[in-house]
Amino acid sequence: MRRAAAVLLVFAAALALAVALQVHGGAYEAEFSETMDESAHYVTGLLVHDWLQAGLPRPVSRFYYQFTQRYANAVIGHWPPGFYALQAAWMLLFGVARDSMMLLMAVVQAAFVTAAVWWGKRILPLPYALACGLLLLTAPLAQVSSRSLMGETPMALLVLAAAAVWRRYLQNGRAAASGAFGALASLALLTKGTGIVLAPLPPLTALFTGRARWLARGAFWLPAAIVVTLCGLWYARVPGALHEEVAWLGGLMFLPQRIPESLAFLTHQLTPLVAVASALGLALRLRDALRAEPLDPAWSVAAVMLAGSILFRAVVAVWEPRHLLMSLPWLLLFAADAARRALARAGSASRAFTGLCLIALLALAVWNITRTPPKARLGLHEAAGAILESPELAGIDVLVVSDLRGEGATTAEFAMRERRPGRRVLRASSVLAQTSFLGDQYQPKFRDAASLSRFLGSRGPLVVLLDAPPRPFPHTVLAREAISLNASGWRRVPDGAGAGGKVEIWLWEGQHGR
Repeated sequence: MRRAAAVLLVFAAALALAVALQVHGGAYEAEFSETMDESAHYVTGLLVHDWLQAGLPRPVSRFYYQFTQRYANAVIGHWPPGFYALQAAWMLLFGVARDSMMLLMAVVQAAFVTAAVWWGKRILPLPYALACGLLLLTAPLAQVSSRSLMGETPMALLVLAAAAVWRRYLQNGRAAASGAFGALASLALLTKGTGIVLAPLPPLTALFTGRARWLARGAFWLPAAIVVTLCGLWYARVPGALHEEVAWLGGLMFLPQRIPESLAFLTHQLTPLVAVASALGLALRLRDALRAEPLDPAWSVAAVMLAGSILFRAVVAVWEPRHLLMSLPWLLLFAADAARRALARAGSASRAFTGLCLIALLALAVWNITRTPPKARLGLHEAAGAILESPELAGIDVLVVSDLRGEGATTAEFAMRERRPGRRVLRASSVLAQTSFLGDQYQPKFRDAASLSRFLGSRGPLVVLLDAPPRPFPHTVLAREAISLNASGWRRVPDGAGAGGKVEIWLWEGQHGR
């Protein structure tokens, strides 16, 4: 009971601080706009929620088509279903509003930090484990991940949990622990493809810990059987599951520059001081292993997971720096171990050194908070609200003219705030142009403003939300020219100023008015 109470206390403290950091970063006011993917994750989770709420209607393809005809931002298939199942379950309990989704991310973040502290407590004194938790919670990458509806934090939590269970298997050799690792690895792979980072963990740790003979055990291979059973059908049969729209398996190639790039990124996240301590801690543990000193298998697990997260990014093109969130707990554990060794050698000066470390810890946490910029507000939340609140615009299709991030964020705003099924929210990047999945290979569908003006005028009543993104597509400029060219058919809707007047709302009324 005391252990459970301690875990709940750490979780509650982490949750409170995570919510405070979200508020500080503007998560509850900004759109789903941290990346292009964030709005797609929200709309896809909403699709699963609506399907469950409707009673699982069949055929699924018809429901999917009807939903995506209105909100063309759902991408299930390209990403596995795990994150969307989590979102949908949360939505059914707590609603679909932005505040609800940010609270979900805060809960996942708190669970991730609590798991890191729990792991650290197994191999280090409690104060060092708590220090790891504080630095993990306030690292800029962790702050950004917790205020974004993205899969990195759930993924990092599942990887950390799977690694902890594998450590248990290395300690007791029981099939139950091996099977639990397989189940958690499957959940990770069904949440995000980066769960593949767990694949090298069993064979490498068996070799590094002197358990190579375990490779002949059936229980050792139980996780592989579980993963193939639970994940094989998804990745083998679902269209897009192997990232075909981007690059097969994410673009397998060797990118050696990614290794120093990843190390530099992690150094920036943790600060050079902590990065040096991490490198020192890792080197000392490697020295201990070479001396054949008895080591908890947790250190081998940590080393393999750290190396794997960096090396996989060097061979998978779509593995972005934000995916390195799963690396932070391991780095912090090695840094804490180095600090523990230094304190043990301090002798009579240990009290002063402890005070200095505590001051440095708090200073680093505060600096991490101050150096993390707030979440960008695009002004599209206000513009969508102006359309939704206008009786004369009720039910009229909306064409969103922005960049890909703005289009997705606006689509999410309408899907979240109107009664579904609602109006069609059209993305200019597909209506006025052709692009690839990532927005490259761009080709406009209209050569001049006159042809675009005729096209817009032929669609009947239409609302155009005209944004001014930093790097507009050519069709964004053409759309503005097309409206000016046929000014008598368009009317500027008031109260659509958005952020500093950069977002305009126009209503097509026809050549002679409606």
